[in-house]
Amino acid sequence: VKNINSQPSLSADSTPIVIQADEYNFHTIDLPFDFPFYGVNLRKVIVSPNGLIYTKTQPAGNDYLNSSTAPQNAIAALHTDLTAEIDPNGVRVAVSATEAVIYWRVKHYQGRFQGDLHVRTVLKSTGEIQSFLTSDDSISLGYAQTATIGIKGSTSAEVTTYASKDANLITNNLAISYIPTCKVNEVVPPVTPSSDISGISAYAINANGVYVKKVIPGSNLYFNFNGQGTGSFQLNVELDGQICAGATPVNIVNGVGQLTTETKRFLKKYKTIKFQVGKASERLQIKRTLANRTSLKSATQSPKQFRRIVQKDCQRLLSGL
Repeated sequence: VKNINSQPSLSADSTPIVIQADEYNFHTIDLPFDFPFYGVNLRKVIVSPNGLIYTKTQPAGNDYLNSSTAPQNAIAALHTDLTAEIDPNGVRVAVSATEAVIYWRVKHYQGRFQGDLHVRTVLKSTGEIQSFLTSDDSISLGYAQTATIGIKGSTSAEVTTYASKDANLITNNLAISYIPTCKVNEVVPPVTPSSDISGISAYAINANGVYVKKVIPGSNLYFNFNGQGTGSFQLNVELDGQICAGATPVNIVNGVGQLTTETKRFLKKYKTIKFQVGKASERLQIKRTLANRTSLKSATQSPKQFRRIVQKDCQRLLSGL
């Protein structure tokens, strides 16, 4: 990835809006050309209102929380909490025989009463990706500087990050280009993993010293992972059925891995937690006092508010694993 001295294509600026939403809206773009991305030729991509382009499938949950890299199988044009609910804000697309242009005219959710952010990404038939950012004012730009800009393929080795929460790199009038290293139409065969996790077990120890299949907020939670080989995997989490954005790495050596973490007391407001690595998963009940038995979901004012609270708690939880 490198900075370029180039002006963005404005071909999508006058096209109809395809997404006008905050969360849970996606738009599929059919490409009239093969777009090579980490050795795989794509004929369609999926656009999110949160500054993302997915190269395989859209996420099951919301995707406004960014991490230090782009999500798996995605292009992070400006991955952060964006919203485009009122004209003239929205996501627009223009497609030609040799390129696809995606234009986000959006606001950051925390700065939705400020000026607009203008994000344009160009996918070229050569595999080159160009991204451009301009901001209407310095306040909006400040919110944009909390974002992640980069690309990521299917494996941990297929990652290129331009910036993540870096005000020195995420600047007004930004123009960057990603140049593929594979030849056009050269398909790289998938790597067969030499390791796998087939089982996960989690438990706590209660006040009587008894092992229990339950989360006790404020106490340690112990994990055992079983499988084959040696490798690193991503541990995903759900709280009350809501998928947490992000994951935490776990390692196995010769088919065995262990993890110990102190669970947070804020988990008392949830009923269940699910941990998953690949196809292996474990769902546990969370021990709650009588005072905490009103579910968080019923106590919140709206589904969107509930999801935002869960994702904030997810960040706190994953940072401690």
